[in-house]
Amino acid sequence: MGGGYWFGDRRLVMLRGTQEEAAVHELAHAWWDSQREAQRDALMDLLRELGARPPAEYPRIAELATVYCHGIKTQKDPSSPTGYWRGMLAEDNDHETFAGFCSGVMADAAQMPPALRAFYRGFLRT
Repeated sequence: MGGGYWFGDRRLVMLRGTQEEAAVHELAHAWWDSQREAQRDALMDLLRELGARPPAEYPRIAELATVYCHGIKTQKDPSSPTGYWRGMLAEDNDHETFAGFCSGVMADAAQMPPALRAFYRGFLRT
């Protein structure tokens, strides 16, 4: 089992097992919840930039930004007008973008370009 949940109304993180990636991801959701009002648009603007010009020197972030911006054509999504998952940008999903980048590098801010790393200041050692 793996994964977990962030219940913002109760300020509670619940994990379904001992998966470290899930813990990082759900804790990122919890932290972002208090930051997002002031920063959500800037994060999504940066995602758009990273997806347009994936940073080769940060390969994991480049991979995630590409998928978050352009989706995954092989991942079927019958509710999508395209029939596949269109990505975080199309969904305007800042919460999953923030948590996904964080768990994607297992909370290692050194694997993030400086502009992205700035969003994690106060949460990760940057």
